[in-house]
Order: sequence, then structure tokens, then C-alpha cells
Amino acid sequence: MPGEGEAVLNHVTLAERAGVARRTVYRYFPDRPALMDAALQRVRELAGPQVAYPESAEELLATLEPIYTGFDAIAPINVMLRATPQGRALRLGSRLIHSQKDSSAARATAERKLAASLS
Repeated sequence: MPGEGEAVLNHVTLAERAGVARRTVYRYFPDRPALMDAALQRVRELAGPQVAYPESAEELLATLEPIYTGFDAIAPINVMLRATPQGRALRLGSRLIHSQKDSSAARATAERKLAASLS
């Protein structure tokens, strides 16, 4: 949808594009974050399994070809992700989710270490 002439991804445009009622879209995506998460998930599926944010310089260098091949496969969507406010929101939301998971894991590890040192 975005990248194919559509600049906005929301429940209304998705319902119109799919030819279904808005309530049908809301049944699957109850709120905007759920819709955006599903959109980002689909973009990742379309790009391919090798396309991900690299964790290190070595990982980046090792995956350049699959990354660009995947990006070329979804070029219009990739433009939307990089050049629109919605794309920015998707990217930042993804980073926030990952940082929250990382901090939760780090907190759990610290709590285990503390518990082990106290026993």
C-alpha cells in the first residue's frame, strides 16, 4: 500500500484498499500500534530473512548484499519507510520495542546476579 501511491497507512485506507469494512480491519488490528506493527512485520517478511538492523560493523559488512537485494525487492515500501513521517514512526517504534526488551533482559540478569550474590 504505502509506496504504491498511498502516503498514509491507517485503518480507513487499508479498508478501502482491501474492499472491506473498517470494522473488519479493526477486528484484526484493534489500534494504530497494532496496525503499524503488522505493517513493519510484513515489510520485514517481504525484504527477506537476511534483512535486519545489524548489531556490529562485521555483521553489516557480511550482510550488505542480502540487505540491498531485499531492499530492492521492496523499493517502493522502503522509500515510504525512509521518507515519510509514518515510516519514521515505524522505525522508531521498532527500536523502542527492541530497547525495552534489551533493558528487561538486562534487568532480569542483574536481579539474578544480585540474588545469587545474596544467597
